[in-house]
Amino acid sequence: MRVLLVRKSVISGVSGTLYRVGDDMRRWIPSEQDAYSSFNKPRYPGMLAQRLYRKLRGVTVLETNEIPPTLLAAN
Repeated sequence: MRVLLVRKSVISGVSGTLYRVGDDMRRWIPSEQDAYSSFNKPRYPGMLAQRLYRKLRGVTVLETNEIPPTLLAAN
């Protein structure tokens, strides 16, 4: 098993189902599934978000036996 050590985690966006207003202007109709919208440039006012995405910076991949004892003691 591998473990990721991450120096910084930044929220980058969401994905979910897009909705559009119906012709009668009274209800929302699903129009697209699994669309992505970044937090830097939001594009979709009618979205029901289902997933949150993060950018991982300063990532180090370790095997479980390589985890520093100081990190194990923190839990």
